[in-house]
Order: sequence, then structure tokens, then C-alpha cells
Amino acid sequence: NKDLETIVEPNKGYTQMLFYENDGNIYIKATNGNDPSSEYYKLDYYDLQGNIVEEPKNLKALIGYNTSSWAKESIQEAINLGIVPQEIQERYTSKISRNEFAKLALQVYIKKTGYEVDMNAKSPFEDNFDPYVTAAYNLKIVSGTSKTTFSGGNTITRQEAVVMMNNLAKLLNIKSTPQKQKFVDEKYFVTWAKDIIYSVAGIKSGDTYVMAGTGEGKFSPWYNYTIEQAITSMLRLYKC
Repeated sequence: NKDLETIVEPNKGYTQMLFYENDGNIYIKATNGNDPSSEYYKLDYYDLQGNIVEEPKNLKALIGYNTSSWAKESIQEAINLGIVPQEIQERYTSKISRNEFAKLALQVYIKKTGYEVDMNAKSPFEDNFDPYVTAAYNLKIVSGTSKTTFSGGNTITRQEAVVMMNNLAKLLNIKSTPQKQKFVDEKYFVTWAKDIIYSVAGIKSGDTYVMAGTGEGKFSPWYNYTIEQAITSMLRLYKC
């Protein structure tokens, strides 16, 4: 990976810089992460020589640049299988939001079962009207943060993710042999997630587990889940 600071003009206030590809050429999309409708929004495209260029057409997120090396192969496979929504085919090392996770989980269910989303279904939420989130809620893959809110922009922790994955696994009739060995950081688990963490940790996909610990016997329940971690886990669940 190239050092972005040697390519993109310094001190322009960018907070997000992502690599994209088009016709064999690589570009950097540089923004400040604000709402595009804002008068303060900044957006520029650069080539790898540091030249500002007009917005290239038909860009595709370049996995090799926007992803941790360990996740590249899994992400590409998941995209090829059609289980990764277009909107999260970038920012792979970023934290995943509740909206994004719900839609990723639903896409796995769609590909496994042929389920068709009712685009006219009424949302139970006052802050979210996305038919895919509504479908994930109606299937009991996800729940709201209250009776009337979904809080889709909020990021999720590993223990929150594991609960949604467990809901999806049950919906798909995927069996688990709960892990018996205790995680050393079990005291940090919230009560409602404890049994579920061990259940999902026991779901095996081929030679690996759908969602393992983070090393040294830890599960790290309060760590945020990233897009690439979510895609990798969902790929494993899809292949169960």
C-alpha cells in the first residue's frame, strides 16, 4: 500500500481516503466525511501520481488497498457470491453500523433461501424506513433500540454482532455445539449475550469457526466490529 500522505495534497482537511479502480487505473477518493449536501463538504479524486482528476466513472472499490491482508480473499469470495451489499463494498477496516450489519445479514439469508423483500412493508421505526432493515427486523434477525427506534447509524460491538448472527443461524437451522472452554474476559460479557457468545463460538464452518476469539483466550465483547470482520464471519456462516 502506498502512503496516502505522499500522494494526496496535505492539509486539505480530508478524513477519508479510499482506493478505487477503473479500467486498470487506480484512483483515490478523498473526502472529509461530511454530508455531501453540506456547503463544507470536500471531495477530490487523485491518481497515484498525486494529480487531481475529474471523477472517474464506474469505479470499483479496490480490495487490496482498502482491506487488511488477512481479509482480502474472504471479502472477494463473499462479493463473488453476492452476499455483500454494494454500500459496504468499501471502508472495510471501518466500524460497521447497525444498518449495514442488518443488511449484510439479510443478504446472506436472501442468498441462502431465495427470500424476496417486501419493498412496501411498513417500518416499525420512526428513524428508519429502509425496507431491507424492516425485513431483517420482521425476520427477527435484528431488533430495535426501542419500540420506535432502530438507531441504524450506531456502530456495534462484538457481543451485539454475535446476537444478530445467532438469530440468523437459528433462522437458517444452523446447529451449534456451544464452546465449553471459557473466555478469560467472560466477566465483561453482558448478561443477555453470555450464552449466545459461547453458542456462536461453537458454530464450525469447514475447518474454522464462524466467530472465534481475539487471541490469548479473549473474546473482547466491547470491541467494535469492523466491516471486514463482519463480512468474513457472514461468509463462514453462509458456507455452513
